[in-house]
Amino acid sequence: MNDLISRVLYFAKELSTIPNSPYLYGPMLRKIGALLEEWEIPDHSVAKDLSKGCYWRDEFGLYVHFYKGKPSFPLMIDSHLDHPGFVFNSKGQGVGFGSLGFERISYLLSNQGFIDLRLFNSRGELNGLAKLTDIDGFRVRVETKDKIENNSHGHWNVADFQIKDDKLLMYSADNMIVTDVMLALIEQIILHPDNFPDLNVTFVFTFLEEVFEASATGIAMKKKLPIGSFDNDLVIIVLESMEPVPLISKNRAFANGSLKKFRLDDDYNAVSLRMKDRINADEVSPLYRDFKLPVPNSGSGVAIKVNDTDCVYGYEFVDHANLAENALLMAAEHTQAPYQHTLFGGACNGTAFSLFGITSNISTLSVPNPLKHNIGVDGAIVPEEVKISDVENATNIMLHILLNSGKPIAGSHELSLSKRLKQTELLPKTEIARKLRAERGTIAWGSASRLKSQRYFHDNLVDYILDKCRGVASRAREAVLSRYG
Repeated sequence: MNDLISRVLYFAKELSTIPNSPYLYGPMLRKIGALLEEWEIPDHSVAKDLSKGCYWRDEFGLYVHFYKGKPSFPLMIDSHLDHPGFVFNSKGQGVGFGSLGFERISYLLSNQGFIDLRLFNSRGELNGLAKLTDIDGFRVRVETKDKIENNSHGHWNVADFQIKDDKLLMYSADNMIVTDVMLALIEQIILHPDNFPDLNVTFVFTFLEEVFEASATGIAMKKKLPIGSFDNDLVIIVLESMEPVPLISKNRAFANGSLKKFRLDDDYNAVSLRMKDRINADEVSPLYRDFKLPVPNSGSGVAIKVNDTDCVYGYEFVDHANLAENALLMAAEHTQAPYQHTLFGGACNGTAFSLFGITSNISTLSVPNPLKHNIGVDGAIVPEEVKISDVENATNIMLHILLNSGKPIAGSHELSLSKRLKQTELLPKTEIARKLRAERGTIAWGSASRLKSQRYFHDNLVDYILDKCRGVASRAREAVLSRYG
């Protein structure tokens, strides 16, 4: 095992016990902030030498930036900090965020009576176990003898970090394992600056992805960072640890139906599509046949993705190449990393960055996570599971891209899919694209104040009134934007 992957695993173990329920990113932010301080990376407002890095943050994310030499392209590398989980108020009432498989939770409760959760307060301190006893839609309740603080995290009671042969078991491999990759790469740039003579890279730790990619959407809507506005040359690589599920034909049914129903169906599919006998040949998108592509799986190496369920990435740039795709393909080949490059279902920050017309150069590099969101093949609650070899290959691919940032990315690659997919139904129609922007944009707008204060539940009457007013305004905003935006 080389030194770099050892550092990735070190960070994975260090961060594994820090709670990271959606909206409550404070404990994770403090840990990463301590690392930036250790590496002597300053706030951008006082930074004098960008070759040594700088950082800043807003309500949507933490950003770490390096600029040195003569880089050939600006690069953004993104990973999100949250994982599906529960947020509780002081009365033990909570909300589940992310694709937790709510129907399977109801089924487990009907058979077991309760499910153990670990409770952490908003500062990240473990309070002990509580019993999840009730679920109604997304809303849940816990029973515990201990006092519950407002904005407490609720996590499944599974292993945080465990190595078994070539497999790493984690509560939240999604998305902490690739966040750990980012941290190891930042450390390499700090410790070995001469190895990276040409860089223009911004590492983005997005705070909220599990709720409709809200943070990436907020960033995409702004279209700028303190270092400057985005331009069409920006190369965006989203790091993920997703289950490599196929694109399903019925996923396109949302075009004429309710987006809310489509999202609930997605949550159901998070469980049902995992069953080995669930997917029939006629359910898989005919694009696999048309493009002679294999169906994705967890055993064929890291995934290079240029689409999600909703769209092909960078779809507004119909005639443009995808330099992010080309860079990943070339890096995978150079490092001899096994990889799969095909059509995928699911959703991640790649879609959010695509909906607002930033750049054509967007791709996702994903470490396969067959038990994503702690859902076992029988619906059991289990640790997530990734192969250490896949983590190492993803790390080597990203290291290669950073080491070669002074060289132009080839404008074409024989295996490129992006331009061809822009001629298919994965290029959303104008009306659907407008609805998707309205949906995600409204959630990002509505979440901004909660994200800024690192909380979900209000702490006083003023917050309560403001939360209610913003919720009403958000629904009105979405209705208007869906029709006219």
